[in-house]
Amino acid sequence: MEEDSWPDADGDGWGDATAAAVRGCSPPAGHVANAEDCDDGAAAVGPDAPEARNGTDDDCDGDVDEGLLLPFHPDADGDGSSRGAPWTSGTPTSPATRAWRRL
Repeated sequence: MEEDSWPDADGDGWGDATAAAVRGCSPPAGHVANAEDCDDGAAAVGPDAPEARNGTDDDCDGDVDEGLLLPFHPDADGDGSSRGAPWTSGTPTSPATRAWRRL
């Protein structure tokens, strides 16, 4: 029985979701039987990868840096500045009430 396979350029066991499938009895060398890798140029990125605070969708779920606590200063008066406010951690939900520090 023939099956589809996709290239796995980074060797992480996850096939390139943007590549065309190859049909055959078994995956050729460098191919796997799934197309779930959202960045086949980075072995650290794939559906089983942990999410890291790096601006990348590491776990290929469509969200970037989700669920991570980020350091920020509260912007209590909404002026875009947080002078004098102490650092806190969390997942800020409103840009109008948070002033971010670039890391």
